[in-house]
Amino acid sequence: MSLPDGRTAGTLSPPEERPRLGVVFTVIAAGVAMANLDVFIVNVALPDIGHQFSGTSLASLSWVLNAYAVVFAALLVPAGNLADRVNPRTAYLSGIVLFTLSSVLCALAPGIWFLVGRGCCRRSARRC
Repeated sequence: MSLPDGRTAGTLSPPEERPRLGVVFTVIAAGVAMANLDVFIVNVALPDIGHQFSGTSLASLSWVLNAYAVVFAALLVPAGNLADRVNPRTAYLSGIVLFTLSSVLCALAPGIWFLVGRGCCRRSARRC
């Protein structure tokens, strides 16, 4: 039996799967929310971070925010380039895993300069 477009009934391709836009939107929104929430949490927690690492100056504490912003901005373009070259799903999930591991390392930070990325500062070396 021939179809109007010339194909036969035996050559029909399976119906295409429709993208699950709700799931995709939810996953992407969760990643964006994680990144934004992290910035806000650090701003709110800055006084507690200062108390945790006693003797830390406000200038040192401000470097925690600056380092986060600089690293986040510096990695956006290379991460986008990587996602263009490899599977975007793999790049996205790798970014979420890297973000989560980095957050765990920050939670376990022995000193303020560990948060900034230089290792332990001299004042908190006893905690290292």
